[in-house]
Amino acid sequence: MNNTKNKSSLTKAERFVGKTKIMLLSMVAVVCSTASLKAQVDLVPGINYSYNPPGSNGVVQIVNEDVCNNGAGAAGQFDVVSYIYNTGTSHAYVIGDTTFSGISGNACGTINNWNININNTPGIPAGTYKLGEWVNYQHMVTEVDTTNNAGLFSGSWTYTPTATGITEASTFTGQISVYPNPGNGIFNFRATGQQLKANSRVEIYNLLGEKVANNQWLSTNSQIQLDISDLAKGMYLYKVISEQGALITMGKLVNQ
Repeated sequence: MNNTKNKSSLTKAERFVGKTKIMLLSMVAVVCSTASLKAQVDLVPGINYSYNPPGSNGVVQIVNEDVCNNGAGAAGQFDVVSYIYNTGTSHAYVIGDTTFSGISGNACGTINNWNININNTPGIPAGTYKLGEWVNYQHMVTEVDTTNNAGLFSGSWTYTPTATGITEASTFTGQISVYPNPGNGIFNFRATGQQLKANSRVEIYNLLGEKVANNQWLSTNSQIQLDISDLAKGMYLYKVISEQGALITMGKLVNQ
């Protein structure tokens, strides 16, 4: 006996159930397809690289380094971090961050001529270091495997931090706060506990050690504002300098 109903003999309820099943199956197929594409991305450091260790100026010269995608799906924009690893303490320090995009599946791209001044990253102690590469550090791209995103280059070298143009000790005993940080281009610097004198200033540097913005402090103000919204998104270094040229404090800004 043939139990198949003629289309015209189906009730409205049966037709509705049938259409609903088709729609649900279609939606599941789209979701699975999208997830499959995302899961096919697998970003890793490449095996090809060349760099020069820092000299007395603290600059690491990355001549070239590869960034690869072992997956079949194309990767959108993601960040690539350079870091140094202290072989004595096993501590790692991020010294530079840049963005990369457009790597298709099973392909590599190359970053060329990236010079990074380690002295611009505060808090790095003297020691023996290795240079490393970390792709998709901020997890901007969904990957099938994030355990293989970092790797150290061969070779090690000794680093001793040095002052970068400002050697005088500051007599400022107050506190400097920066907010919001991360921020969307507008950053406020506030002095508390002690008034900064006229001609004190804030300087902003990119990760290449180039000054990209500055603003002077007025003796009548306990707060100044810096607008770097026209600069590329990413990490920057700030320095607060006294009126006599002494370094008061330094730190990092994240421009989102």
